[in-house]
Amino acid sequence: MFVLRRAVLALIILLFNERETQAITFSDSAVAAGVAATGLSGGAAFGDYNADGWPDLLVTQTGGGQAEALIYQNTGDGRFELQPGMLAESGRALGALFVDLESDGDLDVYLVQNGKENQWFLQVDGSFELQSEVGGISDAPLSTSALFNDFDGDGRLDLFATHQFPIGNQYFTGVLTDHIADGTELASSLRSGLDSFGAAALDYDNDGDQASGVYFSRLISDVGEARRPMVLLR
Repeated sequence: MFVLRRAVLALIILLFNERETQAITFSDSAVAAGVAATGLSGGAAFGDYNADGWPDLLVTQTGGGQAEALIYQNTGDGRFELQPGMLAESGRALGALFVDLESDGDLDVYLVQNGKENQWFLQVDGSFELQSEVGGISDAPLSTSALFNDFDGDGRLDLFATHQFPIGNQYFTGVLTDHIADGTELASSLRSGLDSFGAAALDYDNDGDQASGVYFSRLISDVGEARRPMVLLR
């Protein structure tokens, strides 16, 4: 019995060690999944826009003969199917977001377009309609990224957008209301950082705030000038 116990214990230890030392690996499955489109992609986002329980894929284009943003519907079997023309009015964009702008349970699309105002597409009966403006928000050109979150904890969606020089970052509060406030000056720290390129919000100190910190990267300046540091705001 003692020998059996030792053998069982040795087997458990062996299996545990193998499990701990196994490396996590990734392989390129774009072709098999049906999302290996060619072109110059700018950004991508996942979201269940048709509410079937499977995450769908949104991909933007920055050139290469393709301007229209692409939506791939998840078929539920490890593959995606391109849905042509769903964002036919979209232009070249650096980034993309699925977000429920109207708080109606449907995911809408927000495209970050460098060189002109960002685009908003509201989902209506399963299709996406381009909006000239949403709630009076006026984006500055030269956007590089955007993120939505309840930064001030009032239960309403806010928008933070980064920009290239000479445009400062923008912060809008209360996106889901008819009275959107431009909080850029109130949150001057969020406005800081010319030539910001990417941004992410996180509760990095685990204090319960949805976005107690905002981190944004900076573009490297021209040769001969000082490099701009990354920024983490709390």
